[in-house]
Amino acid sequence: MIYVRALVASAPFAAWTPALRERFLNLALDRVPNWKGGFTARAVRDSLLHQMIAMLPPEEQALHAARIEAARKPAAVLPATSRAFVQKWTLDDLVDDLDSPPAAEAVHRGDANNGRKLYAAAACIVCHSFQGEGGRAGPDLTTAARRYSTRDLLENILEPSRVINEQYALQQYVISDGKTFTGRTVNMAGDTVMVATDPNDPGGSEVRFDIHDLESSAPSKVSFMPEGLLDTLTRDEIRDLLAYLRSE
Repeated sequence: MIYVRALVASAPFAAWTPALRERFLNLALDRVPNWKGGFTARAVRDSLLHQMIAMLPPEEQALHAARIEAARKPAAVLPATSRAFVQKWTLDDLVDDLDSPPAAEAVHRGDANNGRKLYAAAACIVCHSFQGEGGRAGPDLTTAARRYSTRDLLENILEPSRVINEQYALQQYVISDGKTFTGRTVNMAGDTVMVATDPNDPGGSEVRFDIHDLESSAPSKVSFMPEGLLDTLTRDEIRDLLAYLRSE
């Protein structure tokens, strides 16, 4: 983002050619729309997109119109994946196997390097940080191996709503006009309540309402973490993922 900002700032005086502008656009459009950060991330992202587009003469804007329009849309919470469905895994499918001595040993011998790739493929990386890599909408999993057994890790992944960490729980807000929002309160200004309905994009998903219009609020019984994250993994791949989560 720093490099993009610097290159955009150079537009008035640098010797930009059509080929250089296209090369810059190709690189930046892969990065800027997907950048995530804190409360101000959405505003910074939108501002840079606007400045990048303003660098292009009208004919180049027309040439790249479809890509520019796509870049202006918010990024999906979960990354696109072409992985095929394997099966709807349950704890009963896996825990007996993993609890047996040969299988438990297999987890420790699992391919942690492949597990790191699967950590992204299964979308864990979107919300959870592990060894400094990943999002912050959910708990940091760096020390998960010290805090959870293999069975507990599987249960938390397969049944995310069974036990919800209070620090990362969502609230359900009922407003007097009948509308209902689920999210987290991120700020208050006077009587205005600001709720992020997508913890991964607080600024982009913000909903505001007057506190006097709030009829009730209660902890949501459904976790923001979706079910089925392991359903595109094979049994061996699940072992590799667990081996990665248990590595330090």
